[in-house]
Amino acid sequence: MTYEHTQALVARKVDFGESSRIVTLITPERGITPGMAKGSRRKGSPLTALFDTYNLLDITLIWKDSRNVQTITDAALLKSYGVVKRDIIRSAAAAVLLETALCASVEGCPNSELFTQSKAGLEQLDSPDAEPLPSLCLALFQVLETSGVSASSGTLAELPVTKNYSVRQRALIEEGLRCLEDQQKPQEKEIVYLLHYLHDFTQHHFEKKLRSVVFLNSLL
Repeated sequence: MTYEHTQALVARKVDFGESSRIVTLITPERGITPGMAKGSRRKGSPLTALFDTYNLLDITLIWKDSRNVQTITDAALLKSYGVVKRDIIRSAAAAVLLETALCASVEGCPNSELFTQSKAGLEQLDSPDAEPLPSLCLALFQVLETSGVSASSGTLAELPVTKNYSVRQRALIEEGLRCLEDQQKPQEKEIVYLLHYLHDFTQHHFEKKLRSVVFLNSLL
């Protein structure tokens, strides 16, 4: 048993028992880390808001290799990303970003770059001056690149599903991917097709469906 201190992004939360929550954290040192937030559902508890989804925390864990869920002993809020939470499009985009990061992470394995890119993506989405969907495209591209499966312009022909894309769709996706390769945000006409492709690319490589994409698509 050891005490570990780290920053963490709250990617997901589920109720546990009568007064606690299990939160899925993205951390630089341990990758995906399920943590037990005891008492966080008690009435009037300050922990309720602390373990809200998307929050950036400074936490201390009791780490036991024999446990699937680690115990959180201390936590402090570093940033709550209020702009994201007050805007439904930004909130839906953040959900897609963090779900993609979860797909690209391995539980218990360190990936400081993936954590850094996920946090940077949330920072962009939290900027009132930044358009959320172009910011999401760039953040997803960078998260995938960090995970070792870069969605570069040369990958378009690799996915079987792209055979169903029209010539115009493929051209717009190629243009958008070239923008992302240059660390530039895509143009508005490319965004919907580009998001669709990045979703298909993620599903193909990680063999996981992104539920958050369905909700985001319903808003567009």
